[in-house]
Amino acid sequence: FPSPPPAVTFGAIYGKATNNNIGAVEMIAATSWCGIVYALAGGQPMMINGGTGPVLAFSEILYKISKGMDVPFLTLNAWIGIWVCVYMVLSAVVDLNRIIVLCTRFTDEIFSFL
Repeated sequence: FPSPPPAVTFGAIYGKATNNNIGAVEMIAATSWCGIVYALAGGQPMMINGGTGPVLAFSEILYKISKGMDVPFLTLNAWIGIWVCVYMVLSAVVDLNRIIVLCTRFTDEIFSFL
């Protein structure tokens, strides 16, 4: 089950950012389903999931882009989710995590700075 206060809070902010295409109800439902699926498929029942600041910023920018392109926001959001899913499955199949050794401390510090 989701933790309702963060889901409702982020849902309200999402509602403002996306003209109520994504709101509190959708955030609670998405947080619940992601938690259930992750607990069953990921083998780790204790996970903190839900809305975060970077995902909110991405969704807000994506909403603005969809309005500029005159494309439905939820459709564009769904296709991006499908693309990310395909990319992550392909990354797992070809074992892309083996290249993490090429990352240096400089890379870590740059991302920490952001």
